Amino acid sequence: MKFDKICKYCISEIRKNSIGVAVVIFAVTTFLILFLIIKPYFFPHFLETKFETEEERGRYVLERLIR
Repeated sequence: MKFDKICKYCISEIRKNSIGVAVVIFAVTTFLILFLIIKPYFFPHFLETKFETEEERGRYVLERLIR
């Protein structure tokens, strides 16, 4: 119940303040750019690019965990 009231209060305060709205839009845009566009290029799925079968991937992961 408290969480609901806190969220409603924060949202109402952000809507009152035009700078707050701009900050929220900037933060959401930055998040989308980082995780939807940049992440796949800089952090590709390593196991899918290096190994063809599930067995090879499993052996590699097991070997890395045991070391």
